[in-house]
Amino acid sequence: MIKTIIFNQFRGVGDILFLMNIAKMYHNCNYNIIVPVLPQFLPLQKHFNYVKFVNKNTFDMDYESKEFYSDKDKIIIPFRFAMEIMGLTSYTECMRAKYDFINLDFKKWRNYPIIRDTEAEEKVYKRAIGKFQGDYCFFNQNLLSDAIKGTAKFELPENMKIVEMQIMKKYTMIDWAKVICNAKEIHVVSTGLMFLLEILPIKAKVIHVYKRLPFENNHNFYNYLFRQHTYKYH
Repeated sequence: MIKTIIFNQFRGVGDILFLMNIAKMYHNCNYNIIVPVLPQFLPLQKHFNYVKFVNKNTFDMDYESKEFYSDKDKIIIPFRFAMEIMGLTSYTECMRAKYDFINLDFKKWRNYPIIRDTEAEEKVYKRAIGKFQGDYCFFNQNLLSDAIKGTAKFELPENMKIVEMQIMKKYTMIDWAKVICNAKEIHVVSTGLMFLLEILPIKAKVIHVYKRLPFENNHNFYNYLFRQHTYKYH
């Protein structure tokens, strides 16, 4: 019988993407991978054929349990409590703890494949860019788990078209990939989108990242995760 592994990490989008390398690894070992998520993340399913996303609100599981559970049918890994379970007190360890918890190298987190929906990307590009053909700046201030606006002191270019990311029905965050990849500049509030930016072949030479005010005083709890591009932290 093929055993099922269930990830207890239903939010946010960055945490979910961060775990996809682990999901792929277990999938390659012939496990079924189930990830209960908040309803707004269910459309991500089309991008990941090695995971089954299910609605957290209808999937019967104790999401507050900090126990690593295993029986003959399934394993439940409490990734959302990894830092606490390991007795770590610094929030800078929050993300890497999810890998340390199962003795994996967190530096490999970005080795996850995504299926890009090129048709959806073209439609998003047309809606966002239209017939404009010049250089543009991709800008995001959405905190994607809750689709609310972050606050930050943005330093956007004044001589360039600003293309702001919007929450579009029927399209996922990943469907913005063509818009992102072709931007001359990228300015984003620190959010789960960064876990996508890190693996995309972008044209922008620098990614400008802004603190979520008033919640963040610095970028220390996540900036060590991003190495593929040049980041400027504001």
